[in-house]
Amino acid sequence: MSKNQFRWMMVLIVVSSLVGGAMMSLMINSNIAFGQARVEKIIQAETFQVVDKDGKIVSEYGLASDGSIRLGFWDDNEVYRAGFGIFEKGAGAITFYDKDGNAVTEYGIAPDEVVRIGFWDRDDVYKAGLGMYKDGNGALTFYNDEGNAVTEYGVAPDGAVLVSFWDDKGVNRVGIGVYEEGDGALTFYDVSGSAVTEYGIAPDDSVRLGFWDSKGNYRAHFGFYNEGEILMYDGSGRTIWSAP
Repeated sequence: MSKNQFRWMMVLIVVSSLVGGAMMSLMINSNIAFGQARVEKIIQAETFQVVDKDGKIVSEYGLASDGSIRLGFWDDNEVYRAGFGIFEKGAGAITFYDKDGNAVTEYGIAPDEVVRIGFWDRDDVYKAGLGMYKDGNGALTFYNDEGNAVTEYGVAPDGAVLVSFWDDKGVNRVGIGVYEEGDGALTFYDVSGSAVTEYGIAPDDSVRLGFWDSKGNYRAHFGFYNEGEILMYDGSGRTIWSAP
């Protein structure tokens, strides 16, 4: 957490305390003004606002038009700088904004219970995200200016460590995987996302190089074991040639 984010977090705590104190003061003063001996148990309102001496909103806590519950903070220039929200289906997030009011980073949980941290650049373009999922897998993903994924590094539910690369059209073109049993591979894909060639090591420590045709059929295989072998296949996967 940066110093600015820490500062806003402290402001959030302090202002939340002020809002609570103001509500309590309102309850007590209301009782005194009307000569009531009892304390009100319920105060109902859609929005509570804290303003400075000039009437500018500093903080606001209330119910938004979409039904979400939000707590927001503004700076001295009336720019929205931080917000905490609880949304439908249990989702929630805390978001920080720059001096122009553009989102900079966000930490929260999605309706599917994925925990995410996101980052935007100065042009308000989402550029990186870190997600942790219920099944234990997670990934760090980077995006280009059009919002398409460029590269991703993560762990799959089966424990495999994967690195992927996409082209400018959002097609996965290269992948590197290291799996639980020690095997791994480097795979290249065509413009449609179909595997073209793969080089890797199998669980039995054999080194293999494979090739697919444009229809996705595995057509050639080079393997190095105690003794090397070369295999070629037809479109249906039958071996048509081998050596030695």
